[in-house]
Amino acid sequence: MDVWVILTLILSFMMAFSIGSNDAANGLGTSYGTKAIPMRAIIFNGALAEFVGAMFCSDKVATTLSTDIIKDLTSLPEDFQKKMMFSVCLCSFVFIMTSSFSGMPISGTHTVVGALLGAGIIATGYDSLNWKQLGTILLSWFVSPLISAVISFSLMIMVSKLTMNTRSLSFRFRLLSQQFITQLSFMMLTYLIDKLINHKTISEPQSSQ
Repeated sequence: MDVWVILTLILSFMMAFSIGSNDAANGLGTSYGTKAIPMRAIIFNGALAEFVGAMFCSDKVATTLSTDIIKDLTSLPEDFQKKMMFSVCLCSFVFIMTSSFSGMPISGTHTVVGALLGAGIIATGYDSLNWKQLGTILLSWFVSPLISAVISFSLMIMVSKLTMNTRSLSFRFRLLSQQFITQLSFMMLTYLIDKLINHKTISEPQSSQ
């Protein structure tokens, strides 16, 4: 096996470790901070969810990162591709671990996109990048926090008003409200299970001869 492939494979595992030290904490920090569930359960559930998500629901994101940011990436010489991916993995690992040690929550996906952007400019030039796709990704970085804030704000208001207001709302109404919220959660879970059952694997791009 090629030395660049071996090094990149090792760095991929190191990247997964670094993502666990930062991105996983972003999602699990609230459960830990509120002491809602024990630490061992948090780690187990987090590891299980990360595995299931990466295994069954990551195909579109992985395809975007591997083929849609740098144009005609697979048409480049294989040695070129290997060195570029090594650089991306190394850069991402170092930055994510540095951020983790600094206590700074960041996004591993954002880091990888930035690393791909830098590697693509140096290796193939500005014209090789899919700037339209990059613009869409950049826009999502600004839009997604706003959408999340609105949804979180709305859910918090709904839960507080409909399930905790014991003075003006009857017990029956509050119970029905909880059932409604539970049904919404069940619908989301059903959708995810459907994705797991009918998932599509990432199609491997054909390399140039």
